[in-house]
Amino acid sequence: MTGKAPTRLLPSRSFLLRLLLGYLLIPPIPPILLLLAERGASNSEWQGVILIYGVFGLAAMLVLGSPLLFVFLRMGWTGFVHFMSGAALCAFITSFAMLRGQHNQPIIAFFTITGVISGLCFRIILFGFDPVPKS
Repeated sequence: MTGKAPTRLLPSRSFLLRLLLGYLLIPPIPPILLLLAERGASNSEWQGVILIYGVFGLAAMLVLGSPLLFVFLRMGWTGFVHFMSGAALCAFITSFAMLRGQHNQPIIAFFTITGVISGLCFRIILFGFDPVPKS
């Protein structure tokens, strides 16, 4: 023992800014992709899902994604596959919970796929294209 109190490593200011930017930019991705996929269609069910997912997207990211992010950072799992699979899992859980009791597998599958895209975008915002980030 050196007699010194252990120091806790805090993330850098630039990492926190990238994290905040990710939290602001990532939740609207699934609704935007859905609007692009369904442009010209007048299906009110899809439009309602877009609105609901837009409202719950940030909450789901904070409730499910933040703890998962910190686990990934702690374990050193900062690769593209980790972020993409984690985001897909969060999107699946969120869309399944929103649409429970209904037969909406295409909508759930769509949001799971957009979760993969969101995870990829979030990983790029946080660490760039470097396969092994330095944090």
